[in-house]
Amino acid sequence: YDVKSLVPIAFPDPSKIGTVEDQVTKKVNYKTYVSVPYRQIKNFEPQLIIEDPIIDELSVQSFNIIDTLTGQNVNNLFTLSQQGNNIRAEAKDASLKRADFYNKMYMLEVVATVKDGADLSKYPYENGYRLLPNTSQIIVTNSDASDKIVKSNEAFAKLKDERLEVKEEVFHLDGSVADIATSG
Repeated sequence: YDVKSLVPIAFPDPSKIGTVEDQVTKKVNYKTYVSVPYRQIKNFEPQLIIEDPIIDELSVQSFNIIDTLTGQNVNNLFTLSQQGNNIRAEAKDASLKRADFYNKMYMLEVVATVKDGADLSKYPYENGYRLLPNTSQIIVTNSDASDKIVKSNEAFAKLKDERLEVKEEVFHLDGSVADIATSG
């Protein structure tokens, strides 16, 4: 199997995963996986940007770019920025001109926590959990200076929401009592 191609391969859709690292501290982790296809020297990309807007109810704690093969932090290959809850990682010009930047998978990992007093009721509720959505995208500028935007799947971090669980006591005619947990 040879990873080299005669013509540039299109960037595949980024893949997104959302998890909750700690239910007590309400720490949420979103990971965007971006596969950067092989490029020959004459076909290097002029620009590659990863954008990840985080919902307003979360406070971004940290974000990093990881080479998924080595597990190494490769922030030095990108210019990382944050405006509010919008995370942006733009590949540096020097990185885009290096052959070893290509044919790799990079992961943008964003760690956030739920803001104090945040109202999460507008997000879907499922089996005792609030589903906190996140979608990211990559922007690739082609050699003709046109931008191609490729969106990820929508991922959800499942945060336990105990407030919705209500215990009801049911009194039976024979005098026995049963507890029933229902979502409220």
